[in-house]
Amino acid sequence: MNIKLEQTSLGGCRVLLNTTVRQEETLEHIVPDAMGDIRRIVHCTATPFLRQKETGEGCARVSGSLRAAVVYEAEGSGELCALTVNLPFVCAAEHPSVKGGGHTAVKLWVLRAEARALNPRKI
Repeated sequence: MNIKLEQTSLGGCRVLLNTTVRQEETLEHIVPDAMGDIRRIVHCTATPFLRQKETGEGCARVSGSLRAAVVYEAEGSGELCALTVNLPFVCAAEHPSVKGGGHTAVKLWVLRAEARALNPRKI
């Protein structure tokens, strides 16, 4: 019995850029007329959603939106109201090693979400 070893090269991936991009996003939002005025903000949270990722020559770009939820106590009645806001974002990282057409792996997370009442009808 003759045994012969066949060697085949397999293509693989290599990391061209491993980085963290931190970015602060802000948005002013008016409370709808159907909801009560803001007495005090109780809680705020945000979840990121990825819409698109792409690589170009020297640049990796990610876009998406944050869905923020703000719970506040209404003036007068004291009931809790929940307000949901979408906040679009675009992040980019530039580096000469990034090539167009490559595969981009992205991990999104929110470090902190906070809301402030600018007046009783705007956060």
